[in-house]
Amino acid sequence: MIHRDVLRGILTEARAAALIDGLVNWPLSVAQSAPLLRDAWTMRNNITIHDGLYVALARHLGATLVTADQKLAKAPGLGALILAP
Repeated sequence: MIHRDVLRGILTEARAAALIDGLVNWPLSVAQSAPLLRDAWTMRNNITIHDGLYVALARHLGATLVTADQKLAKAPGLGALILAP
């Protein structure tokens, strides 16, 4: 999105570079998807497997999943706290 916003003139090159620097310095944790697959699969009737992986990770971490996807936020039976601002 950063590249697209630069091309559209929404972001300056300097602001884009600052955002990239922020991403590089972000304390990112990487999660393996394999341990989450069985949990994600249990949600297959309500959401996609891709979304299921995010929900499964939120469950595993005891975290709130923040999404702009209203359909995901309203899906029944996910067993995780989902916030859709």
